[in-house]
Amino acid sequence: MMTCASLCLRTAIGMAILYYDHLLNLDDETRFVWIRPMTKTKVLFVLYRYGTNIGYLHSFFDLMVVRLYSLWDRRKHILRILLVGLLISCAAVLFDLFVLVMTVVNAAERPRSTNVKIVSELLRDGIITFLVR
Repeated sequence: MMTCASLCLRTAIGMAILYYDHLLNLDDETRFVWIRPMTKTKVLFVLYRYGTNIGYLHSFFDLMVVRLYSLWDRRKHILRILLVGLLISCAAVLFDLFVLVMTVVNAAERPRSTNVKIVSELLRDGIITFLVR
């Protein structure tokens, strides 16, 4: 039987590998995906590529709720508080994702020169900011 701690550890390891993969492929992804015009294939790629992040975060938060609920001797009012906190966290993540998507859509519609240093720095900083939050 898998304990909550081992499940949390496995989730954290999976997230670390996923983010490491994102960082390894960031240059190619920027060159082949983000600079190109918006297409249906690009939208599917982004949903597939970054949808797993949302899944990992959701499972991590679920595990934390179960763990805290157990630590509080399974009191119903604590469970309600934790679920409200989980919903608020999910809403914040969804809002951040919405802002990111709107920014990418706006950037994809604008003509720009890709060899300008500030464009690559803004792209890099924006992605890092989103990943850190």
